[in-house]
Amino acid sequence: MLKVTRRDLLRFGSIMAGGVLAGCAPKIVEVTREVEKVVEKEKVVKETVEVEKVVEQTVVVDTAAEKAASLKGKIIWDTFRTPGTGWNEERCASFMDRYPNTEVEFRPIVVSGQEAYGKMYAQYAAGDLGDVCAFDPSHFQFWRAIDKKVIIPIDDLIAAENLDL
Repeated sequence: MLKVTRRDLLRFGSIMAGGVLAGCAPKIVEVTREVEKVVEKEKVVKETVEVEKVVEQTVVVDTAAEKAASLKGKIIWDTFRTPGTGWNEERCASFMDRYPNTEVEFRPIVVSGQEAYGKMYAQYAAGDLGDVCAFDPSHFQFWRAIDKKVIIPIDDLIAAENLDL
């Protein structure tokens, strides 16, 4: 099975949005016209003039539902949230309802508090950290994870998709 990460899905969506925007640009068509110009009383000279004409083009854009249905893949969610509360299961189910061809693998980190960060760093070093993971911004580890590129901001990807958060 082809493994598609959350970041791959976001990159694909950004590329799709760029393609749609590029397709909406007006098309410029060159038109040639012949113009008669009187130079002397008895002489008529024909001159060719190039004129730019803007032609509007209609672009058909897939609906959000069609786009969501076309995305396929698996997202791994590593979190220190306690399993069995219903909250985690509801997050996974709501995401898979919105993107029916995707699967969310919920992987709880069973250690508590600050110990969870050590496990996430070890997973990152082993190349096994999930596509989605939580680092609490009030903890020092959040800033360290940014410096080490364990976590990255996705604001530009969200803005490119015009997501309504």
